[in-house]
Amino acid sequence: MLCNEELCSRIWKTIVMPLLSKSFDQFRNPENLFEVCDEQIEKSLGPTIHLINDVLKYFFDKSLEYDNMHIKKLNNILLHSEMIESVRSYLYIARNENLTITLGKIGILLLYFSLVKKSDKGILKVDIEKEFMEPMFSLLGIMVETSKVACVTTCLYFILDHWYKLSLKLNVKYQIEKGHFKFEDQFMVHLLMPSFVFCQAACDNIVQWNDLKEEFTLKLFTKLSEISVRWGYKWRDIFQPTDVLNELGPKTIYYILQLKPFLSRDSGVMAFQSLLYLLKHINKVLEINMEYVHLFSKCECNLKILLEALREIITYFNISWNDTLESLCVFQTSVQFSKYSTWPSKIVIADLNLIQVAIKNYLSPDLTLLIDKQYNGEVMLLGSILHTKLHDPEWAVRDSALEVISAIAEASCIEFQSFQKVIVDNDLCNLVLNMSLLDGESFVRASAIKCLNNLVQIDLFWKNHLKDQDIIVKMILLLKQETEGIVRAQAVTLLTTIYRYHDLEPSVQKQIYISMNSAVMDDLHWEVRLNALDFWNERVEQKLKDQGMVDKEFPECTFSPESKKIVKLTVPEIKKRIMRVLDDLSKNACLTILKHSIWDDCDLQVSKKGSEISKHLVDLIQKYNIVVDISLEEESPLSNDSCYSSVMYASPSPSTQNGDDVIDQIMSVSDTYLLKDVYNPGNVCNSNIGVTDVSYRHIVTASEFINLTKKNIGSVSKAKETWVNSLDSFSSLLNDMLENYERSDTNAMDCY
Repeated sequence: MLCNEELCSRIWKTIVMPLLSKSFDQFRNPENLFEVCDEQIEKSLGPTIHLINDVLKYFFDKSLEYDNMHIKKLNNILLHSEMIESVRSYLYIARNENLTITLGKIGILLLYFSLVKKSDKGILKVDIEKEFMEPMFSLLGIMVETSKVACVTTCLYFILDHWYKLSLKLNVKYQIEKGHFKFEDQFMVHLLMPSFVFCQAACDNIVQWNDLKEEFTLKLFTKLSEISVRWGYKWRDIFQPTDVLNELGPKTIYYILQLKPFLSRDSGVMAFQSLLYLLKHINKVLEINMEYVHLFSKCECNLKILLEALREIITYFNISWNDTLESLCVFQTSVQFSKYSTWPSKIVIADLNLIQVAIKNYLSPDLTLLIDKQYNGEVMLLGSILHTKLHDPEWAVRDSALEVISAIAEASCIEFQSFQKVIVDNDLCNLVLNMSLLDGESFVRASAIKCLNNLVQIDLFWKNHLKDQDIIVKMILLLKQETEGIVRAQAVTLLTTIYRYHDLEPSVQKQIYISMNSAVMDDLHWEVRLNALDFWNERVEQKLKDQGMVDKEFPECTFSPESKKIVKLTVPEIKKRIMRVLDDLSKNACLTILKHSIWDDCDLQVSKKGSEISKHLVDLIQKYNIVVDISLEEESPLSNDSCYSSVMYASPSPSTQNGDDVIDQIMSVSDTYLLKDVYNPGNVCNSNIGVTDVSYRHIVTASEFINLTKKNIGSVSKAKETWVNSLDSFSSLLNDMLENYERSDTNAMDCY
């Protein structure tokens, strides 16, 4: 890079010559000499300006990849003073927004390069107040004087974005004589400033800020140097209400989110505080006059990105009360904001997502302990809001409300048990159950079942509201009739949770076993099969625990429920217990399912899961040398046909009738007869639809499974993985072409 400094200098002078040599007179309007023709500037200098910007941007990015000497060489050829003066002049006369932004970026990049020291010691100058900050705010001041608000916000973002890139490479501190200031604060505060005047821009005669916000604003000013404060007042005075509401507000918050990966924790907290105070200010305005909801609703984009930004910043920086006490107000503020029923759906969704984060992070124990006394508090208010939102015609609103209920159920399980009253008083359990079965959107049904997964873990909800609703029977029937795989997958998880947390009658357990067998063996959706294997994995672990296993190992002694005394676990005793486990798993068809998932399932993830579950049993069989003298037929090696073996096995051919006769029979039947079942409403909800008769399947016995362990089960899934990875490779394609080419009955043109 820059191996020939003289050559690079000549090239650069040639590039920038049009910008340095053009006279302003040629750009003036002949009819009015006080006006400048933007079209003439764009036509004459546009390509040059954009080229200079691209070159400087490339130099900036590349210079950070090299050592200090390269940066200093680059700094020697840029003609800083002449270029800066020319950029300032054109900023005064340019009116085109895109051209102004490009000129501003050129000036900013040139000022960054001016930081480079000419001495050999160090790379950046220590005191940058005079040579960097004043020229930078001077450039921004020109845009403020010409009321180019959108250009200012873009340049503020550009300054911060490139500063963070520079600070990642170099250790830079902004220092002046009177104190120490963070460089990013000088521009971050100004980027946040439109949020301070949002309410004033939206409404006339607005309520004044409270003392806390006034104190926070004064605190921000202590972070700014004198020159930054002076420019900030000029920047505030050019705000127009329409700019703040329609463009300036959303754009500045969007820029904050773009800078999020580079922000320091202090800067992230400052952004969080500023946006939260804006939300609190909106609530204060609406408390005084609810008619302002209509005005704020017109700023849908602004409010939506405000709520989303709060949620993202909280999540990214994991902000807690240790960082700022304002975080304790997130739950209260977001619930108060959601109580107005006329908000647009996009705003409602964003606010519900913020409430969900607040429940997980900022729920105050005192608030939930006092809900019986403060019945009209935010917690009880949230219950009625959620009940209303679950009936919203917009499916995304219902889905977001279900996620909030899930968060409430999770929080009320142990820490905040008073939250259970909110769910009970608003009859949310029954409502969620009905939505899981009857909602018209599959995503909402899946979310409702996922919500039930948290609700059934709490005894109060299970015993008083869900158990008597035949939820198990309804989920089993849903597995048979539901057409969407994502819904069936959640239903399998729900049945697994119910089995884990509650004592069920043997007849109910048997129904669940049959449903889980069918889910693994017959369901076409891979996630359903995978979730069902999780159920069987828990059954395997539980059977082993029942036989005395602790932490995947058999201890030297354990308590025997049969003899009701402590017994010593010798090797023969352990073998008996392992065989007892295998026999129980065989009776429940678990061993059949494991064999099917490993050898016959065509999905790689399912095969891996089956291998992982089986590995524990295989290790125990091999460790204790459990052998059964039963010879099984040698199974055929892995092939593509094995992917279809379960389907072929589950659907036996009814007859061996000649193919021509079958076609003749089909052709002789009228179309009306063939379609009669489609239009027969009575067949749609038949409870027998999808019932899989598993009695015809061969049940793998304990002895057969022991013999199967002689084979390398892990190699089966690895072979499948290799086959899947090489399926689209060039070698696989070439092999297929050669095989088809060698066949005598294949046309050469048919080979791909």
